[in-house]
Amino acid sequence: MIGVRPVLKVALPRALLAAAAAALIVLGCASTPPLPSAGTQTPTPTPAGSASESVASATPISSATTSNRPTPVAQPSASVTETSPPTMPPADAISAELVTPGSLTVCLALMGAPAASLDDQNQLSGYNVAFATELASRLNLQPVIQRTDFSALISTLQSHACDVSVSSQNITSERNLLVNLVPYTQSKLGFPVVVAKGNPLKIQLPLDLCGKSVSAANGSTGVDAVQGTDGGSGAVGSNAGINSSCAANDASAVDLHTYPSEPDAVQALLDKSVVAYIGNANFVDQYPDQLERSDLVLPSAQQGIGVALDHPSTKTAVEAAMGAMI
Repeated sequence: MIGVRPVLKVALPRALLAAAAAALIVLGCASTPPLPSAGTQTPTPTPAGSASESVASATPISSATTSNRPTPVAQPSASVTETSPPTMPPADAISAELVTPGSLTVCLALMGAPAASLDDQNQLSGYNVAFATELASRLNLQPVIQRTDFSALISTLQSHACDVSVSSQNITSERNLLVNLVPYTQSKLGFPVVVAKGNPLKIQLPLDLCGKSVSAANGSTGVDAVQGTDGGSGAVGSNAGINSSCAANDASAVDLHTYPSEPDAVQALLDKSVVAYIGNANFVDQYPDQLERSDLVLPSAQQGIGVALDHPSTKTAVEAAMGAMI
């Protein structure tokens, strides 16, 4: 089933239209969540001023740029009923839950282009950056972007070191027990497994990964795809996972190597430490002479903006802002 075509109420720069259309769809408000469809694009926020960034690493990074903006690519579906977005909570209720009153502190992981990466000027760029900035603008807050390892996103929200995370976290029932995830994008074509140029090991089916060394970002749904999940809605590799299929066929389990970030996981493939990578297949466009997308494509999934479970006003504010965007 495909998500409802959103009508954006913000201006979209033409520069990102093509890239966004190729990757994502934006999820509209629906009485029930849309099932995995074919796209992960984002509403194209209008910049709300430059976002300041708090970086945990020793090397500071300059202010985030919002030059890249997501573009909706959803198709109509008769089976989804649109509903009105929730009412924005009072400003005082939102402020009481913020890390810093007057600012929206956003945890953001580097997922690679077009979601979030560093440009030639070492500035943050991508549609997740644009989403974070537009979200803050709609809440009348100053965006403060804090770079965070993907594996630390949930714990950072739980400890209230960030107000929200905008990092393409796939929505699974396991994660929903730990944080709220407000849907905002959905992968368009699933998740192709990335291999070395020429696919020397001819990886085409899930069983082809059995006994092979594979990289993924720690805590990502690439890990879920291998190890399995509890079958949460929208989870890549939901149910048993590839390792279960390996066991059922008397094959060795996947030799899974996990890394702090998507770029690190890709580097392992470039260094030939592993033979395949599960994550952001757009890295192939960055290394076209070294990598390619295999024929093995894992199911698509919804992504959500993370909010702490005990911050109901912030969650409702994010839902209301997203409803106003779409």
